[in-house]
Amino acid sequence: MKGGVLSESDREELKEIFNNFNNNGIGIIHEGWNPDFFVKSILPVISFGRKPIVYFYPSGLQRIIYKFAVFKESIGNIYIMIYKSNINIDIVSMTDFFLNPYYSSNFNTVGNGRFGLNKRNILPYLQKPEIIESRTIRTEAEKIYDVLYIPITDKKNKKQ
Repeated sequence: MKGGVLSESDREELKEIFNNFNNNGIGIIHEGWNPDFFVKSILPVISFGRKPIVYFYPSGLQRIIYKFAVFKESIGNIYIMIYKSNINIDIVSMTDFFLNPYYSSNFNTVGNGRFGLNKRNILPYLQKPEIIESRTIRTEAEKIYDVLYIPITDKKNKKQ
């Protein structure tokens, strides 16, 4: 990695890991109606120091494909991977993913129950230590949530 930016080889390896997790686009066979919304594993990429990666937002009924993954590289940058297909996976900064209007198409406006992905619902989950081990990711999710949903008057009264 150079200058705190993912190298192209790291990007390709991370995309391959995500694609393999989703069984090369075929999906993971799931026989129930309630797959886990978040699935944690450890990145086998040496340059990431065996940091956890959390896959989330399962899609499908019997064959599940996880659409997103969040991880932190060893120097602290946080990324979201967006699984569009087994040949099309984007990797963007977490802040960009939630704040850049370009990525708004990934979110539902209201959400449809447990599996509706909207910013207001997903950011609190990314702040829970039982889901996200990394304090850095939890803190970033809290900051983004505060920017998007806490009115300025409330932010002034919020404990520092």
